[in-house]
Amino acid sequence: YVHTSKWYCTVLATEKNKNESFNRILDMGCYKEQSFIGRKCENKSECIMEKIYNSPPVDTYYRCCCDKDYCNKKIIWPVNITTIYETTTSDQWKSPTTRTTSIGDDKRMLYIIIGCALIVFLLVCGLIAFFLLRRQCNKEHARKMLIDPTIRYPETRPFLESIESIQLDPEIPQQRRFCTIHTGRILSSGLRVAVKVLSDNDIQSSTLYKQEKMIYELLNNSPNNILK
Repeated sequence: YVHTSKWYCTVLATEKNKNESFNRILDMGCYKEQSFIGRKCENKSECIMEKIYNSPPVDTYYRCCCDKDYCNKKIIWPVNITTIYETTTSDQWKSPTTRTTSIGDDKRMLYIIIGCALIVFLLVCGLIAFFLLRRQCNKEHARKMLIDPTIRYPETRPFLESIESIQLDPEIPQQRRFCTIHTGRILSSGLRVAVKVLSDNDIQSSTLYKQEKMIYELLNNSPNNILK
């Protein structure tokens, strides 16, 4: 562990039991000087274990501390361990917060988190605005389609400018409420045709004309025997 100013690296262990072949490491990290006696850790480059004596029933603990970077990475267990007589309990040794990063690193990480959160927020707002605008455009297009169904199908071929180019027969084969069916021929080619004449003085006739015009202009509806 890397320590900063007024921080010391330490290791806290407990004595091994009868069935264990090693001592148990309870805590390893860097702590403030106030967490233990600083003068025992200053100017030490190695983490040499010392025995902490506490009166029963408190267990016996071992501690080493030093003030160099990564000095607690390697633990030294001397044959004759020095006993330190202290009244400090084990809870006091394990309570300090581990210090592995500097204040500058914490601020940098905070700025990164805030920046990422801001980017995510802007992306979410942009997506919401996009879908709302798209939905509004679809509603507007649907409204125009209800008013004029021929918007979807623009004219691909011109309609006959006038019925004067067709000579109608005097007989009227069929006559309906909103239209009349005539027979006749095209003057320029003599081709026999049937002509549907819609009434122009009725709203229903106008709607019928727009609907039939839309059907005739469908891309897949182009029979040769229908004049457009």
